[in-house]
This record gives sequence, C-alpha cells and structure tokens, in this order.
Amino acid sequence: PGIKYALQIRSKNEDQVSEWSPIFYVIAPRDDTIPSNVTSVTGTFVNKSFKFTWPAVVTNTDLSTISDLQGYFVLVTDGTNRFTDITKNRYFTINPALYQSMLGSGPEVTLYVKAIDSSGNRSPQYASATVTAPDPDDVTGFVSSPGVGSISLTWNSVTNVDISWYDIFTGTTADFTPDTSNQIAATPATSFVWNSGLADPVTQYFKIRARSIYGTYSGFTSDGDTTIGAGSSSSTGVPITIRDEGSV
Repeated sequence: PGIKYALQIRSKNEDQVSEWSPIFYVIAPRDDTIPSNVTSVTGTFVNKSFKFTWPAVVTNTDLSTISDLQGYFVLVTDGTNRFTDITKNRYFTINPALYQSMLGSGPEVTLYVKAIDSSGNRSPQYASATVTAPDPDDVTGFVSSPGVGSISLTWNSVTNVDISWYDIFTGTTADFTPDTSNQIAATPATSFVWNSGLADPVTQYFKIRARSIYGTYSGFTSDGDTTIGAGSSSSTGVPITIRDEGSV
C-alpha cells in the first residue's frame, strides 16, 4: 500500500509480439485504517504452561469494521529475555520447551498483544497480562534405605510444574541447615544412591526439595527425630544408621 509501481504492457499472438507500451504509473491505495486495541488479556498457568487469551478485535480505531485482520502481534518477556510472534489465534501458550528455548530467566512471564492488519498496521497500544509460575509442591513419599556403606533414597515425582532437579542435602543432626556445603546431589530422577564412605556406625539426616525449570523451589522435607538400625528403612526425613559390614 502506498507504493508507486511502473507498468508496461504488450500483446502477442502465435507468431508476433507487439512493442512495449508507454510506462504507466500506478500507486496502490494506502491503508491508513488502524486496528483497535485488544481490550484485555487473561493469563493462567495450566498443565505446566503459561496460557494467555484475549477477545477478538473486530473494528478499526475509526469504528469501521476491520476486513483485513492478519492476526495478533505478541511480545513475550520474562523480564530479561523476550521474543515476538504473529498468531492468527486469540490465544498463545508458552509450554516448557518454548520457555526453556526462548526465555528461561524467571517464573514471571508477561505477554503483550496488538492486532495487526494485512498492511502491517498495528493497534495503538498493547494489552498485557502477567502470569507467575507456582512453586513446586513439596516432595512426598521420601524413603531412605541403608545398605552396606550406602543409602538408597527414593521419592515421588512432583507434577504441578516441570522439575529440573531434586536437591538432596544431608547432616548429622535433625535441625541441620541445608546449603551448598552439605548438598550431596542434584538429580532429575526420583531416586539416588549415596555411597557415603562413612565408618560404622553413623546416623544421617536427609532433606530434599524440588527445583523447577522456572527457578522456583519447593519447601524442604521435615526432619525426623529417631534413629533406626542398619537394614531398616526410614520414612520422610527420618535419619538412618549406616553399618559398614566390611569393618565389622
């Protein structure tokens, strides 16, 4: 629209071709009508994904009916990274794979949207909504089983958000503070075997938390307050005693 084109025409039959005509100049009509703003955006976190929806834009800013709507221009950001897209739908979903490839810097995602027509005209203002991914649920079903110089740990998968790691910590008292100095593992699995290398006997307490791909954390599991003998198993957070049979 608004571009000046130069045209020449000639005719031909089976045997002959005419000379080119004089040059004709044609200017395509410019589309100056602008789509109205998207009136609102609704955002939710469902099935591990950020989902945004908005009502259709059906008029231009001059209140005329829009007949050349191309779709919706969206800008998505997590405050650090951003990307844009054009969609014909009135919704946009950021699933875990898209989040990790295009964003990945925090649990808060904002989507801005404008209507766009076939001439590239966009709504004057963005409509937007922000969604924050929830923290992972606390880990459940945490069971520790002693072996010869090792401890097997198992737990249930956390499913409310996409989990990147389960962080496991150990200490020798029930009230130990988990930190980088006593972290023994970060694993995406729901089991872990700790080959402690500790002498017989020793009592260990464990804490575990889930870490999401959005950088959010669950709470730590509770500590127990009793010690059980080698060959037994503990419930969530309960310490166990390792017996190194090779040293007996």
